[in-house]
Amino acid sequence: MLLAAGLAGLLAIAFGSLAINRFSASNSAAAVAKRYFSALSAGDAPAAMALADLAPHDGPFLTSTVLREQLRVAKLEKVKVIRTDQGSAGATVFVSYVLKFAAHEVPVSDQVAMVKAGSSWRLSRAASVVSLSTGAGTDRVTFAGRPLPDRSVEIFPGALPVATDSAAVTVQNSPAVRLADSSAPVSITADLSGAARKQITGAVDSALAKCLAATSTDPLCPMAAGGRPVPGSLHGTLTKSVADSNPKITLSDKGKGAIDFTASVEVNASWKVWDFNNQEVGKKQTATLELQAVTSVDAPQTVRWVTPNA
Repeated sequence: MLLAAGLAGLLAIAFGSLAINRFSASNSAAAVAKRYFSALSAGDAPAAMALADLAPHDGPFLTSTVLREQLRVAKLEKVKVIRTDQGSAGATVFVSYVLKFAAHEVPVSDQVAMVKAGSSWRLSRAASVVSLSTGAGTDRVTFAGRPLPDRSVEIFPGALPVATDSAAVTVQNSPAVRLADSSAPVSITADLSGAARKQITGAVDSALAKCLAATSTDPLCPMAAGGRPVPGSLHGTLTKSVADSNPKITLSDKGKGAIDFTASVEVNASWKVWDFNNQEVGKKQTATLELQAVTSVDAPQTVRWVTPNA
């Protein structure tokens, strides 16, 4: 009987120690950080915020809806705890994870600041405060279905919930934020899709062909450089296509989906110039045309010629 009682006591102590060790492990700084990123991966904003010592400020982007939009842009996967630097009242957990965008994966190294909370640990904050750095064409980019904010916002780590309102515009730089990036600016870069560039180049090629036709008299068409060319008098054929002339196609900093097109092309051409007596004189030779045109995201087939240096 005494032996059995002794064994029972030893087993109770052993199981108690095991339970304590398991509790300590599940509430370690590393375990809490891992649960935080698991909540993010699951699109569960309340669960992620519940692990923070101080709740984030009330903001429109700290919701499960927005978090799921972030995950739609790039899934947050393969979370690993690298190491924990721990003190008596605070700790930093170093983690790695992968943001899986549609076309590529981005490996991320992040840091989670932790504070002691009784026998457990909590994140010092659950979101990052970021400001957005924007450029040409980003007026066609949306943030969680809204216009890009012009002030700092709080957002969970991961891909930014950005999209565009036109298939012709893409977000180029896979913008994302880490928990360690609070207060850091995040760059948003917009560009034209390959399909849009091809369509615009084709539209310019067609517009130029009409200008170079023998029956064309359009005074707004491109003119040969030098002298005083007579508007609408240039006719001829391209030595190579506009697409093969290394055109530059960019979203305009004027916004509203405007697109700037420039290219230098050679034409086997004939045209007229005014001489010093204001008489029309014919010329015929290979001429270089400096093309400048404007079109738009919403009407890429509509090409408007611009006088160079105008």
